[in-house]
Amino acid sequence: MSKFAQIRQLGKNIDLNMPLANQKNVTFIEYISICIARIGGVLVTSLGTVANTFVYECYYGQVAGMTANRLAGITLVQTTITTVLSYLVGAVVAIIAHKWKTKWGRYRQWYLICLVPVFVITVLNYFIPTTFGETGMIGFRYVLAILSTVFNGFNNLGTNIPQVISPNFKEKKTVATLWQIFYYLGYGGAYIYTFAYSELFKNGTKQGMYLSCAVIAGLLAAVGNVMCALFCKERIELPKKEKVKLSGALFSLFRYKNYRSYYLMQWVNVLAMLGTMSTYLAAITVGSGKILLLTLPTAAGTVVGNLIYSKFQNRIEPTKMLKFTGLYSMVAATLIFIAVVLTKEFGIIFFIFYFFFGIGVGFQELSTSHLTVEFNDYLEWETGERLEAIHGVVPSWITNVLNYIKSAFIPYMIAWIGYKVSETEDLVETMKSTPGYWRTCLWLLAFLVFGYALSNFFKAVILKFGYDIEGEKKIQMYAQLEEMRKNRHEENIEIANEYSPI
Repeated sequence: MSKFAQIRQLGKNIDLNMPLANQKNVTFIEYISICIARIGGVLVTSLGTVANTFVYECYYGQVAGMTANRLAGITLVQTTITTVLSYLVGAVVAIIAHKWKTKWGRYRQWYLICLVPVFVITVLNYFIPTTFGETGMIGFRYVLAILSTVFNGFNNLGTNIPQVISPNFKEKKTVATLWQIFYYLGYGGAYIYTFAYSELFKNGTKQGMYLSCAVIAGLLAAVGNVMCALFCKERIELPKKEKVKLSGALFSLFRYKNYRSYYLMQWVNVLAMLGTMSTYLAAITVGSGKILLLTLPTAAGTVVGNLIYSKFQNRIEPTKMLKFTGLYSMVAATLIFIAVVLTKEFGIIFFIFYFFFGIGVGFQELSTSHLTVEFNDYLEWETGERLEAIHGVVPSWITNVLNYIKSAFIPYMIAWIGYKVSETEDLVETMKSTPGYWRTCLWLLAFLVFGYALSNFFKAVILKFGYDIEGEKKIQMYAQLEEMRKNRHEENIEIANEYSPI
């Protein structure tokens, strides 16, 4: 066996006489690949969230006479373009992914196909073409948004790898747990980098901070994606004979109550604006280069929440944890807001309550990750086909409309509560000079905590009355699913023999 083959097999432990739930399919190098890809991918998206204020204090600060209301109009046009395009791109991506199966599977190859375009777009998002003039600068952002919609649509197919990496659902949950925990290294990395840059490079520019972080994030994501493509395997065997027609998968799944409930949860998630609003709030309280100072308590709480739930994940089903989190988030949000109103500062009391709020975030995110694993297996149980790539196409049309409304509305919300565009790359100084500064801070805090809490509360209600894959029914589902996969394997062998030359 070659050295490369040995690396690919390290950590694998398959004994066919061992129960499926105890078998180890995923190798050590696969875990490493998934974790690196996750860190890099989240670092890229988290930088985008951190850089929500980039257009306010850097990009359009170069355009004379730019106001928050005018910028809201520009953003509305961009959001409209990408939302309309996402309908077409989403459908095309789903069709290609469902129909095109290579010897690698459905998903791995897309990490290589989209490697260079995604990296280039990531970096260009923080380039300011001042020589283009006002119209050219606006058009440049539009073009980047269009290209991002197309290439990220295909690149994101790779994120389905953890769903098919093992037929052992317990092992998939271990992968999902690591997938979620390493999310925070990417998420925290963006905040840590911007904080370190602003401290180490006192004379550095905000654009330099964002651009250098984009290069690092893009390279890390590229390395992780290549490793996933080369080392990870899609081990849940696909049927050679199509079990579900594409048209049926797109529209007929709504007959399942659990499918409808799952996507109702996705739709109410539009109320959550945690990352966006915390970025806007931090940018006018501690500065965009020091967002870490404001987000550290909730980030620490989130990690603690992850660790607590991972300790009890075998005893507490994700559906039950999400129901609990719905109530927990509402209580935590109320306490945070009352504390800030009474103390009139973002001080130690705020940070303590914000930490406990973060614990709820950790509960919610890890249990949602585990629920996704179970939901994809549930659809395979109902239909006989793996549908990760396509089951969300039609529901995403509604999701896109809701996100479009939210994305279009946020800039106007920000302008209405008194947010400004800075011409000096310093939003703290700009905002503190306005008479409604504290009112603006309170509105941002309310959007931040209550939007997220309401989202979790509605999810809990949906799970309570509309989702029943838990307890004994879930145990029966996985027992039947294992038998279905054995039958599928035998059927695939028969089909292969039928069409093989004599």
